[in-house]
Amino acid sequence: MDQNTYKQCPVCSFPLAEHNAICPRCGNDILEDITSLDEQNLEMHYRIIEDKKAEWYTRCLSENLNTLETAVTAGMPEHFHSTRGNAGTRPEDGKQDILHASRSLLVGDPMKRREWWKALNQEWKEVVRTALKIIRDPLDQELLDFFSLTTLRCDNRRIQSLLPVSVLENLQQLRCDESPVENLEPLRHLRNLQRLYAFDCDFTTIEPLREIVSLKLLWISSTAVSSLDPVAGLVNLEELYCSETPVSDLSPLAKLGKLEKLSCYKTEISSLDALGGLDGIIELGINSTRVGSLDPLAAMINLEYLRCSRTGITTLEPLRRLSNLRELSFADTAVMNLDPLDALEDLEELIFNHTGVTSIAPIMHLGNLEKIELSPGMVPEAEIERFMQLHPGCEVVLKA
Repeated sequence: MDQNTYKQCPVCSFPLAEHNAICPRCGNDILEDITSLDEQNLEMHYRIIEDKKAEWYTRCLSENLNTLETAVTAGMPEHFHSTRGNAGTRPEDGKQDILHASRSLLVGDPMKRREWWKALNQEWKEVVRTALKIIRDPLDQELLDFFSLTTLRCDNRRIQSLLPVSVLENLQQLRCDESPVENLEPLRHLRNLQRLYAFDCDFTTIEPLREIVSLKLLWISSTAVSSLDPVAGLVNLEELYCSETPVSDLSPLAKLGKLEKLSCYKTEISSLDALGGLDGIIELGINSTRVGSLDPLAAMINLEYLRCSRTGITTLEPLRRLSNLRELSFADTAVMNLDPLDALEDLEELIFNHTGVTSIAPIMHLGNLEKIELSPGMVPEAEIERFMQLHPGCEVVLKA
């Protein structure tokens, strides 16, 4: 193997002669043929050198080798320069600084990329490895690939901070659900983000999302978010899931003309008035809310799925002209009859157990029904038998 000669040690900068195989100062192995290394191994070689630099500098500090200060400073990694001369600066502080670095800085500087990687905690390192489909530390080009991702999953992990996501300016889809994420601030400038799955997290506001008009899907169920005000200007929003939150006001949604799916189960909402002009809604879930009237839905001609069980509604009259309705559930309500449904030919599933309904005659002729669910003893057995004869393929469930 031919010797790769250095004028000075790449680790501690000690002057070397051509015959040196081992650095007399730090013990680094100088004899190495790097001309035969492929790209992957070459990158690994440079990474090892940087690790050796860090170890050497730490050793110098611990042994108080002041006489070597000039040489050590010349050979130590860049991130150590930033902390010298400030006795109050901890290594952890420097780590956090690099995690706040801009994408342009990281993309343009391989040393900064390596610092960024080292500053990540173990959970985030595993996220990066998983995203890159590797089990080792990433190579430099792989880190660059990570910074260009359009989709990322960090869900179901012990992650509190999304700071490493802030540099992913091309990101279109992020899953951070079922994690103790404390705030969404690192997402504020991700103007290409389209789909955010952030349910069952610890943040309390979606304010950082206010300017991300590219958002099409937002899933914040099972969080402490109480206000939807920040979504008022997200004109491209198509799907919003905010169930099991303290949300009580849907008025910020009034101008979201592209909204197709809305789920707000187990919230504090009591009125659907804000939805009156949103005739593009296809799916609406308001189970377990204080909503008392379906009147605002009367013009929702595209509505196909409506779930309004355990609400305060007393009539289905506003649904009479919603000819596209396919699935309807209004169990545990005070609704007394099915008359408004008699012309809804596309109905496939109807759930109305624990209601005041005593006859299924209004739906007897609907040919597309696949399932009905009702309470036993409320509808005459003769009617049920007749229905089953007319609809042999329909599942009839008597649920107490």
